[in-house]
Amino acid sequence: MNQANINLKLPQEWLEKLQELASKNNQSTHELILEILANYLNIDYSNFEGKQIRAEIQELKARFKQLEQKDYQFTRLNERLNILEELIISLQSQVISPKASPDLSTLDDDEEIYDEPDEILTDFLPH
Repeated sequence: MNQANINLKLPQEWLEKLQELASKNNQSTHELILEILANYLNIDYSNFEGKQIRAEIQELKARFKQLEQKDYQFTRLNERLNILEELIISLQSQVISPKASPDLSTLDDDEEIYDEPDEILTDFLPH
């Protein structure tokens, strides 16, 4: 159903009466004016409300379906993140493990651990 906006200039007294009546009926002024117009035009307002409610339900269902899809995507991403975290922890434990670093206590005092910079540069040159 196509809808249109209407701007009305009402006397303040009328607006106050409409707001008071709407408040008594637990409805908005907008809803009250629609109901008054529907009665005047001899249109079943309950049918109009039903169409609006059905349209809103359809919109909410579509939005809910989108949220479900996003939740599924989020769950999959979260599972992948957990796997990546486990892999990183595993790699860190392999890199930082005691086997990876030499035990300095077993080396002789005369034994050098690292080459001097000049030795590194000259080791590959022919003598």
